[in-house]
Amino acid sequence: LIPGSAGAITRLRLFAPVAVVTNQSARGKGLLSAAGLDEIHERLRHLIASAARGGLASEDGSRWDGLYVCEDAFPSSRKKPAAGMLLEALHDFTCEPSEAVMVGDSWSDVVAARRAGCAP
Repeated sequence: LIPGSAGAITRLRLFAPVAVVTNQSARGKGLLSAAGLDEIHERLRHLIASAARGGLASEDGSRWDGLYVCEDAFPSSRKKPAAGMLLEALHDFTCEPSEAVMVGDSWSDVVAARRAGCAP
């Protein structure tokens, strides 16, 4: 995670649902097992929980409201920088793109946000 991102997720959850949207092409390439991906997500939950409690892990702050994973090894309509996963999340949460914010750590996240109509 980039510095401050876990804390940002925790603060955002005070005001709105939070969806995690992630490319995991290593799964599609056969380089990462399902269990390995689950371990990554568990580590992310722990980092978010730690940020929620000032460095102390807590179940209360470790949640996100939706998890969207693209395992495609090739460009697709779901894989960022395409907007597919973001559009799925917007639909699932009945949220207008103009009401959503995309917090990311790469240029493909910014491009995906713009393509979906969200503020990057």
